[in-house]
Amino acid sequence: MDDNKNIFTGKVEFAKERRFGSNAWGSISVRIMQACKSFTFRNEQKFISQPQIWMNIKTTYEGDALTAQDAAVLKSCQEGKYIFVTGAKITDFEQAPKDANGKPIENAPKEVRYSLECSPSGLAFASSPFPDINMSILEGYVTETDPNGQIKVKIPYKAKTETKYRSVLVFHSNEFDPSLAKQRVFISGQVFGKTPDPAKKDLIYVVASQVITLRK
Repeated sequence: MDDNKNIFTGKVEFAKERRFGSNAWGSISVRIMQACKSFTFRNEQKFISQPQIWMNIKTTYEGDALTAQDAAVLKSCQEGKYIFVTGAKITDFEQAPKDANGKPIENAPKEVRYSLECSPSGLAFASSPFPDINMSILEGYVTETDPNGQIKVKIPYKAKTETKYRSVLVFHSNEFDPSLAKQRVFISGQVFGKTPDPAKKDLIYVVASQVITLRK
Protein backbone atom coordinates (compact mmCIF):
# COMPACT_ATOMS: atom_id res chain seq x y z
CA MET A 1 0.00 0.00 0.00
CA ASP A 2 1.08 3.60 -0.51
CA ASP A 3 2.94 5.48 2.22
CA ASN A 4 1.43 7.40 5.12
CA LYS A 5 4.25 7.69 7.63
CA ASN A 6 4.87 10.52 10.09
CA ILE A 7 7.91 10.75 12.37
CA PHE A 8 8.33 13.44 15.02
CA THR A 9 9.48 14.15 18.57
CA GLY A 10 7.99 16.06 21.47
CA LYS A 11 6.73 15.76 25.05
CA VAL A 12 3.50 14.14 26.27
CA GLU A 13 1.36 16.67 28.13
CA PHE A 14 -1.88 14.72 28.55
CA ALA A 15 -2.91 11.06 28.38
CA LYS A 16 -6.26 9.31 28.75
CA GLU A 17 -6.93 5.59 28.38
CA ARG A 18 -10.18 4.41 26.84
CA ARG A 19 -11.47 0.88 26.32
CA PHE A 20 -14.18 0.29 23.70
CA GLY A 21 -16.91 -1.54 25.62
CA SER A 22 -15.96 -5.10 26.54
CA ASN A 23 -13.75 -5.50 23.47
CA ALA A 24 -10.13 -6.51 23.76
CA TRP A 25 -8.92 -3.22 22.29
CA GLY A 26 -8.97 0.49 23.01
CA SER A 27 -6.73 3.53 22.76
CA ILE A 28 -4.68 6.05 24.69
CA SER A 29 -5.43 9.61 23.61
CA VAL A 30 -2.34 11.80 24.05
CA ARG A 31 -1.57 15.45 23.52
CA ILE A 32 2.02 16.01 22.49
CA MET A 33 3.92 19.30 22.51
CA GLN A 34 5.93 18.95 19.31
CA ALA A 35 9.59 19.90 19.25
CA CYS A 36 9.29 21.55 15.82
CA LYS A 37 7.69 25.01 16.10
CA SER A 38 7.80 26.54 12.62
CA PHE A 39 7.78 25.94 8.87
CA THR A 40 8.38 27.95 5.70
CA PHE A 41 5.42 28.74 3.44
CA ARG A 42 5.88 30.91 0.33
CA ASN A 43 9.21 32.27 1.58
CA GLU A 44 7.69 33.29 4.90
CA GLN A 45 8.48 31.68 8.23
CA LYS A 46 5.29 30.55 10.00
CA PHE A 47 5.50 30.14 13.77
CA ILE A 48 3.26 27.97 15.94
CA SER A 49 3.17 29.27 19.52
CA GLN A 50 1.90 25.98 20.97
CA PRO A 51 2.72 23.23 18.45
CA GLN A 52 0.48 20.57 20.00
CA ILE A 53 -0.72 17.49 18.19
CA TRP A 54 -3.27 14.88 19.30
CA MET A 55 -2.64 11.20 18.66
CA ASN A 56 -4.42 7.93 19.44
CA ILE A 57 -2.25 4.99 20.49
CA LYS A 58 -3.87 1.63 19.81
CA THR A 59 -4.08 -0.69 22.84
CA THR A 60 -4.92 -4.33 23.57
CA TYR A 61 -6.36 -5.88 26.74
CA GLU A 62 -5.89 -9.25 28.36
CA GLY A 63 -8.91 -9.81 30.58
CA ASP A 64 -9.47 -6.59 32.52
CA ALA A 65 -5.98 -5.18 32.10
CA LEU A 66 -3.79 -3.74 29.38
CA THR A 67 -1.05 -5.97 28.01
CA ALA A 68 2.32 -5.42 29.68
CA GLN A 69 3.66 -3.49 26.69
CA ASP A 70 0.64 -1.19 26.50
CA ALA A 71 0.61 -0.66 30.28
CA ALA A 72 4.24 0.50 30.07
CA VAL A 73 3.31 2.93 27.27
CA LEU A 74 0.42 4.33 29.34
CA LYS A 75 2.72 4.79 32.36
CA SER A 76 5.29 6.68 30.27
CA CYS A 77 2.57 8.91 28.83
CA GLN A 78 1.07 9.65 32.25
CA GLU A 79 4.53 10.55 33.56
CA GLY A 80 4.83 13.18 30.83
CA LYS A 81 7.93 11.74 29.26
CA TYR A 82 9.54 12.83 26.03
CA ILE A 83 8.32 10.83 23.07
CA PHE A 84 9.74 9.73 19.71
CA VAL A 85 6.95 8.77 17.29
CA THR A 86 8.46 6.59 14.57
CA GLY A 87 5.50 5.81 12.33
CA ALA A 88 2.10 7.43 12.92
CA LYS A 89 -0.61 7.48 10.24
CA ILE A 90 -3.00 10.34 9.46
CA THR A 91 -6.67 9.32 9.26
CA ASP A 92 -9.84 11.26 8.48
CA PHE A 93 -13.44 11.06 9.70
CA GLU A 94 -16.67 13.06 9.57
CA GLN A 95 -18.12 14.78 12.62
CA ALA A 96 -21.08 17.06 13.25
CA PRO A 97 -19.97 20.63 14.15
CA LYS A 98 -20.48 21.71 17.75
CA ASP A 99 -21.78 24.93 19.29
CA ALA A 100 -20.02 27.09 21.89
CA ASN A 101 -21.17 24.68 24.63
CA GLY A 102 -19.70 21.67 22.87
CA LYS A 103 -23.05 20.22 21.77
CA PRO A 104 -23.56 18.91 18.20
CA ILE A 105 -25.49 21.35 15.99
CA GLU A 106 -28.66 19.67 14.73
CA ASN A 107 -29.04 19.20 10.95
CA ALA A 108 -25.68 20.87 10.29
CA PRO A 109 -23.59 19.21 7.55
CA LYS A 110 -20.77 17.09 8.92
CA GLU A 111 -17.21 18.37 8.81
CA VAL A 112 -14.11 16.42 7.84
CA ARG A 113 -11.72 16.04 10.76
CA TYR A 114 -8.27 14.50 10.89
CA SER A 115 -6.55 12.38 13.51
CA LEU A 116 -3.23 10.66 14.06
CA GLU A 117 -2.90 6.96 14.92
CA CYS A 118 0.08 4.92 16.08
CA SER A 119 0.74 1.47 17.49
CA PRO A 120 2.79 1.05 20.72
CA SER A 121 5.62 -0.50 18.70
CA GLY A 122 6.03 2.82 16.89
CA LEU A 123 6.96 4.74 20.04
CA ALA A 124 10.02 5.40 22.20
CA PHE A 125 10.21 7.33 25.48
CA ALA A 126 12.94 9.11 27.43
CA SER A 127 13.36 11.37 30.46
CA SER A 128 15.29 13.95 28.43
CA PRO A 129 14.40 15.54 25.07
CA PHE A 130 15.02 13.76 21.79
CA PRO A 131 16.53 15.79 18.92
CA ASP A 132 14.07 18.00 17.05
CA ILE A 133 12.68 15.75 14.29
CA ASN A 134 9.65 16.17 12.04
CA MET A 135 9.31 14.10 8.86
CA SER A 136 6.27 13.09 6.83
CA ILE A 137 6.21 10.73 3.83
CA LEU A 138 3.00 10.35 1.81
CA GLU A 139 2.17 8.58 -1.44
CA GLY A 140 -1.28 8.47 -2.99
CA TYR A 141 -3.71 10.11 -5.38
CA VAL A 142 -4.70 13.77 -5.44
CA THR A 143 -8.49 14.16 -5.05
CA GLU A 144 -8.77 17.95 -4.59
CA THR A 145 -6.64 20.95 -5.57
CA ASP A 146 -6.74 24.57 -4.46
CA PRO A 147 -4.70 27.31 -6.18
CA ASN A 148 -3.86 28.76 -2.75
CA GLY A 149 -1.46 25.89 -2.13
CA GLN A 150 -3.68 23.14 -0.73
CA ILE A 151 -4.48 19.62 -1.90
CA LYS A 152 -6.06 16.47 -0.51
CA VAL A 153 -4.33 13.16 -1.07
CA LYS A 154 -6.16 9.81 -0.93
CA ILE A 155 -4.00 7.00 0.42
CA PRO A 156 -5.17 3.35 0.18
CA TYR A 157 -4.71 0.78 2.95
CA LYS A 158 -5.83 -2.79 3.61
CA ALA A 159 -8.57 -3.54 6.15
CA LYS A 160 -8.61 -7.34 6.23
CA THR A 161 -9.50 -8.22 2.61
CA GLU A 162 -10.96 -4.80 1.77
CA THR A 163 -9.13 -1.77 0.38
CA LYS A 164 -10.06 1.47 2.14
CA TYR A 165 -8.75 5.02 1.87
CA ARG A 166 -7.46 7.75 4.13
CA SER A 167 -7.47 11.42 3.15
CA VAL A 168 -4.63 13.79 4.11
CA LEU A 169 -4.60 17.59 3.88
CA VAL A 170 -1.37 18.96 2.37
CA PHE A 171 -0.05 22.53 2.00
CA HIS A 172 2.77 23.57 -0.33
CA SER A 173 4.44 26.87 -1.24
CA ASN A 174 3.82 26.43 -4.95
CA GLU A 175 0.43 27.02 -6.54
CA PHE A 176 -1.04 23.64 -7.39
CA ASP A 177 -2.16 23.22 -10.98
CA PRO A 178 -5.69 21.75 -11.37
CA SER A 179 -4.14 19.17 -13.73
CA LEU A 180 -2.59 17.58 -10.64
CA ALA A 181 -6.04 16.17 -9.76
CA LYS A 182 -6.20 12.38 -10.00
CA GLN A 183 -2.41 12.17 -10.33
CA ARG A 184 -0.38 9.84 -8.15
CA VAL A 185 2.13 11.83 -6.10
CA PHE A 186 4.97 11.40 -3.65
CA ILE A 187 5.17 13.99 -0.87
CA SER A 188 7.82 14.68 1.74
CA GLY A 189 7.43 17.31 4.43
CA GLN A 190 6.45 17.91 8.06
CA VAL A 191 3.34 17.07 10.07
CA PHE A 192 1.65 19.53 12.45
CA GLY A 193 -1.43 19.55 14.68
CA LYS A 194 -1.94 23.28 15.10
CA THR A 195 -2.21 26.13 12.60
CA PRO A 196 0.14 29.13 12.96
CA ASP A 197 -0.76 32.34 14.78
CA PRO A 198 -3.12 34.08 14.82
CA ALA A 199 -5.57 31.28 13.93
CA LYS A 200 -4.19 28.59 16.28
CA LYS A 201 -6.78 26.01 15.22
CA ASP A 202 -6.54 22.27 15.84
CA LEU A 203 -5.86 20.74 12.43
CA ILE A 204 -3.63 17.82 11.50
CA TYR A 205 -1.95 18.57 8.17
CA VAL A 206 1.30 18.13 6.26
CA VAL A 207 3.44 21.01 5.00
CA ALA A 208 5.19 19.65 1.93
CA SER A 209 8.78 20.40 0.99
CA GLN A 210 8.48 18.28 -2.17
CA VAL A 211 5.53 17.20 -4.30
CA ILE A 212 6.55 14.83 -7.09
CA THR A 213 4.15 13.50 -9.73
CA LEU A 214 4.71 9.78 -10.24
CA ARG A 215 4.48 8.03 -13.57
CA LYS A 216 3.61 4.33 -13.70
